[in-house]
Amino acid sequence: MFSDQSRFAINKMIKQFFKISFHAFVAFSTTSFIMILVEILLYSQIKELPEIHIGIPKSFYIFSPNEEMKYRTFLEWKYLLYDYLIFWVITFLYFQLKNFFKQKKRKHNNIKLKTK
Repeated sequence: MFSDQSRFAINKMIKQFFKISFHAFVAFSTTSFIMILVEILLYSQIKELPEIHIGIPKSFYIFSPNEEMKYRTFLEWKYLLYDYLIFWVITFLYFQLKNFFKQKKRKHNNIKLKTK
């Protein structure tokens, strides 16, 4: 049904998609974890009960105490998806720019080699 060339291109696109998705997930998870640590550190400095908000730019998870010192948690799946998509787009743009500059450098080096 598909030629070998088109199969190769599809496989390459699928690999690129999973590569970008993996890197976006790692960046998203790392950023969220660092946010938790920073908020706990800040609340421990001012000696208050922590009310932790996780998410950039939207808070997708809120961990807050109530009057009886029982903690309530809120998870917004919609904002979790938005935040991950933002990280995915940023990671995609990073890889596109990286490939663009790599190709530009390769062309520049080829021109230098031809003129020598």
